[in-house]
Amino acid sequence: IKAALEKFGKVETVRALRNLSQDGRLLDGSAFAVFEDAAGVEAAVECNGCVIGGRKIAIAGMADWFERLQKKRASMKKKREKQEDAKANPPPPPPKKEVVLGCVLKFEGLTKVEGASREDLKELCGDGVSYVEYERGLDEGYVRLDGPRAAAVAEKIAPAGEATIRDVKCACTVLGGDAEQEYWKRLAEAAANSRKRQGGGRRGGYRGKKQRKG
Repeated sequence: IKAALEKFGKVETVRALRNLSQDGRLLDGSAFAVFEDAAGVEAAVECNGCVIGGRKIAIAGMADWFERLQKKRASMKKKREKQEDAKANPPPPPPKKEVVLGCVLKFEGLTKVEGASREDLKELCGDGVSYVEYERGLDEGYVRLDGPRAAAVAEKIAPAGEATIRDVKCACTVLGGDAEQEYWKRLAEAAANSRKRQGGGRRGGYRGKKQRKG
């Protein structure tokens, strides 16, 4: 380091810094260099960003270095205090969404319908559709209504247990019992996982990855 800096002026001492927080106290890639006069310091600082030994080197005067260090420490302290505050005062859990039973219709056999889409299911069920959970290519889809009207809608669009979509008959049933409980449980878990991925910032109903508002 001293040899490389000698081109800026006479160097009296060089002290390489070590990372005291690591095992072995390895060199952390920085060093203090003391020049014989201020001219050497000014010449070195003017070459900040130059390449020495194949590496780009940052060079700063002592005052600038300490100012940057203080800003970095202040930023780290603020971040640490924010994390500690968040840990001590976690945000309240989102309110539980009220589960309305009797509002979900399940469709099966959709792979038989060429080009089946969410729009097809929404149109079939008419007004009052809250969400349509379906992805092209899947055999099953779910339609959630805005109230416990699944039985009435099923009676209208699938009186014999089959609904017609694009001239193709598909099974249509009202979710109930364990199947309905499992449906709501799956949506709740999907919503919780989504909040974890997004740092708890998302709020709202149980909208899974593959649900879309109707």
